[in-house]
Amino acid sequence: MNLGKTGIGPGDANTHRLGAVILASFLAYAGTIGWVEILSGQFEEAAMESKRVRDWMTANPIIISSNCTLPEAYWLMVNNKIRRLPVVDQDILVGIVTLEDLRGKVPAILIGMDPVRASDMLTKLPVRHVMSENPKTIAAEATLVEAARLMLKFKISTLPVMDGTRLAGIITESDIFRALVKQIDS
Repeated sequence: MNLGKTGIGPGDANTHRLGAVILASFLAYAGTIGWVEILSGQFEEAAMESKRVRDWMTANPIIISSNCTLPEAYWLMVNNKIRRLPVVDQDILVGIVTLEDLRGKVPAILIGMDPVRASDMLTKLPVRHVMSENPKTIAAEATLVEAARLMLKFKISTLPVMDGTRLAGIITESDIFRALVKQIDS
């Protein structure tokens, strides 16, 4: 079967629909929900309506300042086996930085520069130059379904969890999958 001309690809709306169909089929096969719920579009709520972000988030996550360097951020992630860091200055969430940001966002000024000089500059470059500013956030009392919808809508994999203006934790796609698998297994 050739999917090359169907418009199904990474980040594409059809991909998200295909993923939902696969997930729904799996849930129905596992006996967690019925086809009536799937066809009515309520399979997320049927399986996850009572799950709250606060119960599945990573509380008190490791954070980094926007003034820290790219190598400091990289080694903090590697040494702690994490892929994302909330960026906090003076107790205010100002951004989020991921391993992908560190690997993929090279400031234009470094392109074409002498490799030795560029390497030296990168070791001193602050995280604020590659972080995503003003990240989408979610309240700890929100449902996992609300978190998943935000992630899908904005094509992101992490949401900082806020308690008022204070960073209370982070929730990731993996946390939502973990909750889903626990729901299926119970």
